[in-house]
Amino acid sequence: MADQWYYASDQEKLGPFSSAQLKELAAIGRLAPTYTVWKEGVEKGALAAKVKNLFPVPQGAPPAVPDQATIPVPAPVSEPPSPTPPPLVENQGPALQAIAEEDQKVQSKKVPKVNQPSSKRLFRVVGSSGAVVLGHDGTSVRYRKKCPKCGYEDSSLKTMSIRSGVNRDRFFCQKCRKLQQVEIHGAV
Repeated sequence: MADQWYYASDQEKLGPFSSAQLKELAAIGRLAPTYTVWKEGVEKGALAAKVKNLFPVPQGAPPAVPDQATIPVPAPVSEPPSPTPPPLVENQGPALQAIAEEDQKVQSKKVPKVNQPSSKRLFRVVGSSGAVVLGHDGTSVRYRKKCPKCGYEDSSLKTMSIRSGVNRDRFFCQKCRKLQQVEIHGAV
């Protein structure tokens, strides 16, 4: 199967090109070493300068990029394209292999879904002492403080996050002149 190559200059994406066409574009100067190139089926590309044998090397000049970071450009094949899946990662060269492996890791991570409710645990208030419960939403409770001894009810509203078990708070009763405890019992 002939490889299909693409390249991007600035914000313009061009392709598909065969390996021979891509090499010809590099030879005539339409493909610069700073452009990004990639094979069909690979989402992330590499610098054109890193593709091995893509740009002509002047006589007596050493290659601009070390061999470790190069991607071979395969010779053109004259066989018709077949409806097969994209080439395996092993056949894409070392730089594109690393890129493809990173893409697979990113794709395998779980992405939170927007329309689904969060997996946060919801609790309910099952009882209280020293408080008048005004309402709760599963994560927090709104209440007024009420003295268990004399029955004095404070006019201010308080909010507390609900956890399973006993949730405690304190307040000073102005009628008894004593520190009193508020207990709100939460359950799953």
